[in-house]
Amino acid sequence: MEVYDQIRSETDDQSDDILAYADVNENNYYDVYDHFIIPPWGELDEDQQALALDFEAMFAALSAAFLDRTEYDEEPDVDTPFDIKNLNALLKAIGLPPLLPSATIDLASWWEDVDPTGFRDGLRSLVNILALVLPPPPPY
Repeated sequence: MEVYDQIRSETDDQSDDILAYADVNENNYYDVYDHFIIPPWGELDEDQQALALDFEAMFAALSAAFLDRTEYDEEPDVDTPFDIKNLNALLKAIGLPPLLPSATIDLASWWEDVDPTGFRDGLRSLVNILALVLPPPPPY
């Protein structure tokens, strides 16, 4: 999210910046109607700009949810679960409609009072699930 803030805070000529914005009114400030310039796409069109802003919102929601109840929590008195509907930006990016409903996940609980075998058990479960859908590995 700092990248978005850095792009917006630039006040010099944008032509020498890798990530920049198209300064439509040439006032050397980012305005809400200015579009980002991102290689290799160049200046983003309306749909691409909307998607970039959707990704910014998704990253902000993920960040707040993962940092919840840690020393980096910006609002320690407020629980900040992650709403999976924010992942619809990923679906949109690959051309799918928003299929995910609004449902929250408490990501902070993954790091709070961690079970010493929790990572191993979670990884084992993930491997077992993948084994159901992936072909077997080749013989040695």
